[in-house]
Amino acid sequence: MRVRSGGESFYYLGDLFHHVCEIEHPDWFFEWHDREAMVASRARFFADVTPQRDSLVYTHGTFPAWGRLTPAGEGYR
Repeated sequence: MRVRSGGESFYYLGDLFHHVCEIEHPDWFFEWHDREAMVASRARFFADVTPQRDSLVYTHGTFPAWGRLTPAGEGYR
């Protein structure tokens, strides 16, 4: 889910990523994922998010699970 206000966005990632390693490796999935839907959803997210500016809440992390994407090679961490 994305909330946008004043040129900034906040993303609640929900089940888009189940482990932080999936940010750096978005092609990694758990066996129960709908692979086609997950690839499409993650592609939309990465095309929309502004790294180092937009705030993220990673649902499956320990508190505090807030952060921002940092470019790392061809992807993010």
